Amino acid sequence: MNCKDKIEINYDISTGKSFIKGTRISLELISELIENGWDTDQIINNCPQLKKGDILLAIEYALFKKFLI
Repeated sequence: MNCKDKIEINYDISTGKSFIKGTRISLELISELIENGWDTDQIINNCPQLKKGDILLAIEYALFKKFLI
């Protein structure tokens, strides 16, 4: 599965933010939770619609964005 299959920008939810497709959970939120010390189990327990692969995708996305800056 490619990133385009899992990431969407939905202007009905928020202007310009990227979300895990089919959720209202932004990649930015997942990245912030990781930066604040949350592990994947904590995130999944609080956001059960996410899968571990979604969290890993958010981490990859955040690293990619930082690399571009």
